[in-house]
Amino acid sequence: MNRITLRTVAPVLALFLAVAARAWADCATYVSTGINSGPNIGTLLGTTTVTETITETWTFDAGMSVPGRAGVSGSGSYTRTTTTTYTYQIGHYEMSNGEIWTVDCRTYTRI
Repeated sequence: MNRITLRTVAPVLALFLAVAARAWADCATYVSTGINSGPNIGTLLGTTTVTETITETWTFDAGMSVPGRAGVSGSGSYTRTTTTTYTYQIGHYEMSNGEIWTVDCRTYTRI
């Protein structure tokens, strides 16, 4: 009887997880409308990759002086800049009623 070891399962598991992660990152092949909408199903026509870069800069200024000690003072400044880049998919769906919907695939919200 053959035994399955971690050594034989690990590569298969890694491949499965890589394919699953790729599928989760992309838009779904089909979407449907929400509970408060009329029945409508959409088929994915194509996607657009969107990349957003957000840069935030924070500057802190401080100054001080010592009471009763003329000429003893100081000041300084600290600046910190953070840049974050987000990449996500926008899906273009043809709905069963003929409309074309654009959907943010991170939240599946129509935009």
